[in-house]
Amino acid sequence: MKACLALLLLITACATGPAGVGSKPGINANAQSPTIITVEQWGGTRSDNSLAKKQLPSRITLHHGGVAFLSDKDPQQYLRNLQSWSRGTRKWSDIPYHYLIDLDGRIYEGRDINIAGDTNTNYDPTGHALIVDQRIDDRFLDRFDGG
Repeated sequence: MKACLALLLLITACATGPAGVGSKPGINANAQSPTIITVEQWGGTRSDNSLAKKQLPSRITLHHGGVAFLSDKDPQQYLRNLQSWSRGTRKWSDIPYHYLIDLDGRIYEGRDINIAGDTNTNYDPTGHALIVDQRIDDRFLDRFDGG
């Protein structure tokens, strides 16, 4: 799992660079491991994984919510709401993502990395470490579309 997280952090750093959207990729060889805000710290509850689909992640998939994540939105309340919706409305075991990165670059723990994620899209996320990065917006996506 540490190797998967280290790869995720490397990809995120390369994709956004040290100054965010529009900067050149950069890697700080002296960077320390990031702090990950646990489920308990953001006010969530651990899921019962006894019936969930197990996985061994072999890919990292970056998601974005499809809408702007406004700077006045509380990411911890967002996660609590997402967890409630995911379990109640969608009947998933937990929030769909393994990690969430907020606008300030803080990393929040989501569902257990060894449990397959869920998605509203048409692909099987088994084997993927699903990361939702709230910093991803049209400016970021345009860099991949030639915009």
